[in-house]
Amino acid sequence: MTRHEIEVKERYLESFNSTVALYYVLKSNSMSLRTKQAVYRAGEIEQQPLDFLIDVELKAKRLLGQPYYDLFLRTVYNENTEVLPEYMRVALGKIFAEYNLGPDGAYSKLYFVIKNSQVRSYMKGQNGDIDRSNDGAVAPSTTA
Repeated sequence: MTRHEIEVKERYLESFNSTVALYYVLKSNSMSLRTKQAVYRAGEIEQQPLDFLIDVELKAKRLLGQPYYDLFLRTVYNENTEVLPEYMRVALGKIFAEYNLGPDGAYSKLYFVIKNSQVRSYMKGQNGDIDRSNDGAVAPSTTA
């Protein structure tokens, strides 16, 4: 394999891993499965988590066919995508990259929102779930 082929393969695997990671987070959170009224801004509709989930599932099913699609879903739900053969992960990563499902694509805002919410929840856990939003703030005086 040439160096270029190895780099392309690694890029597709990275696309697969990041797309599947967001897919798993959204699929495990039932709040993300709610539908909301579409917001139309600047000629585009704001992406919703449900849109992302459907896009990933459609692309995977079209590429893999039903038996391998079922295997894909089982490995994602069990958080064990290493069970999938490498050629299958590379092919899925290529499809996800071609349709801009990765962190730099059409759903980049969704990746950003999910990542920030995970960081916030992690930081809350590190701080012992103490709300420090008012640290150092002095309450306004009510006496006149």
